[in-house]
Amino acid sequence: MGILGQMEPLDVQYVECSIEDPMKYIESLLSETLTFYKRIPEGSEFKGISGETESFIQDVQKYKYLFSLC
Repeated sequence: MGILGQMEPLDVQYVECSIEDPMKYIESLLSETLTFYKRIPEGSEFKGISGETESFIQDVQKYKYLFSLC
């Protein structure tokens, strides 16, 4: 909202996750996040979004490692 102005509400539909294995879920989450990250525009006004996404990617990778120890 801060970059593009006021956003209209999205019609988000709930879809139950069919992945039951935690490692497969984490891998899927990481893959989807990387796809989103690649679509963030390069402009300096988008650095906050890319930075938050990078932090999230790092957290997901940390949990992937921690789950692999179980």
